[in-house]
Amino acid sequence: MVGGLCAMIIGGHMVMKKPAIDPIRVGYSSHWKTIHPGLQHTAVGDMVLSNQFDALVGVDENGFPMPLGATSWRVSQNLKVYSFEIDTKKRFSDGSYLSSHDYKKSWLEGLTLVPKSSNSSLADVLSEVEGYEQFANTGDISGIETPDEKTLVVRFKRPFRTALDYLSGNRYAAHKTDKEGVFHGTGKYMLRQIDENRLLLVKNGFAENTKNLGPAEAVSLGTRDGLSELLNDNIDVFATGRGAHINVENLKRRGLGVLPGQDAIHEILALNELSGRFFSDRRLRQAFQYLIFNKIRSFVEMSSIEVPVPMTTDLFRLDPQPFLPLQKGRLDDDIANRLIEKGKESVEYFYEQVSKNPLIVYASETETWIVALLKQLNIPISDRSKVIEPGERFKYYYKVFEPDLMVAGFSVTNGDPDGIYHNLGTNGAIVMPMTYNRRLGELLEEGRSLTDLSEIDNFYKGFSEATLEEVPFVHLGFSKLVAIYRKDKIGVSANHRTRNEGHLDFFQRK
Repeated sequence: MVGGLCAMIIGGHMVMKKPAIDPIRVGYSSHWKTIHPGLQHTAVGDMVLSNQFDALVGVDENGFPMPLGATSWRVSQNLKVYSFEIDTKKRFSDGSYLSSHDYKKSWLEGLTLVPKSSNSSLADVLSEVEGYEQFANTGDISGIETPDEKTLVVRFKRPFRTALDYLSGNRYAAHKTDKEGVFHGTGKYMLRQIDENRLLLVKNGFAENTKNLGPAEAVSLGTRDGLSELLNDNIDVFATGRGAHINVENLKRRGLGVLPGQDAIHEILALNELSGRFFSDRRLRQAFQYLIFNKIRSFVEMSSIEVPVPMTTDLFRLDPQPFLPLQKGRLDDDIANRLIEKGKESVEYFYEQVSKNPLIVYASETETWIVALLKQLNIPISDRSKVIEPGERFKYYYKVFEPDLMVAGFSVTNGDPDGIYHNLGTNGAIVMPMTYNRRLGELLEEGRSLTDLSEIDNFYKGFSEATLEEVPFVHLGFSKLVAIYRKDKIGVSANHRTRNEGHLDFFQRK
């Protein structure tokens, strides 16, 4: 027995015994896809993995970096050298102590893996590090230095203003793999697979502050509705409620608790602008953006009963811009509206082209509102369109680009506007090839190295204008991510922070 883990090795596989107390059942709206940090590429994956693995830094309730795997850090004046002091008192679930070497080894290993998304999940940071170009030949990156057990130094080729934000992602966590292929991290839990859609989380007996920590079970809900599963007592917590679909007051009347979470999930219509596809013509993208925003507000207001449409709740903001109000790079609404209005010039051309090439639309059962909206706009839909399972969407995001149009959502850091690099940057961890736009990618490469904070707002306002001109996607607005739980069975401990970073240790069974 190691650190209180009830497990045994049979034929090279970890087999979990039933915990002494019933695990808290936590439902997720989509699958985590991987439990390897170096392959993490989804918001759900980031949330689940945060329970087993520690990145260098975390995020506090105000969105600022806080110590996690590193106790402290220093940043050079030119923003090119980041030095971290590693918390060598932390222990992996195999009992070994954390060191700077574990971070470097984990990152380099991650670069050797075949990515689940289109880019390596680690490329958004490591591609900026000195010596990255030689990795394929040497297996090393010279700009990642480990002078001793406690010190990790990362040297960037150019100033990198937001490096700490990116290094808080769990794909940059330290991990180990034992000879049986079992992953070990320094977080409070250990993740072990029960079956394809369930993970058991039991405490890491070597981690601090886990004395009263009970087990949890992560459940991928697939096509099942999270709120229905919660009310039917099939789960105790629904961890990924999206604000566009959530009526908080109704939930509270039904005895459910609601924890506000991540600042915003971007709700979009992803357009396939790959060569030879319908939306490869920018004029068609501009016309479509104009048509959607000329119609969608009245559609949402009139369709909430007849056609179940999200975007009708207090936790959703209908918004065509990629940056939140008060965020750097945000345009005045009248400027944004004028840019969208330019699409009107190409509407006639759009209808001529779409009559010859009806749109191929992929949507899940809960997203069929898009079909109703397109019909109201008299936009023909191809018979090659289809209803897809929620878990299938990642295949079409990253590997197979069959649809012209998909309903999608993505999560990025919402502080510095460079966070949008995740989705639109050349080396973004979640960039979708069918929405990648070279002009926007080049702008983001320039913007992420700005060091004069007085320049950031104007620069990213230029990027916002370019986004509304290029239309890589139609940005519908922002959802808040919330966790919903059964108050009759689950309590929330005082260590819960207002930003829900995915940790489950603050949920307690009553």
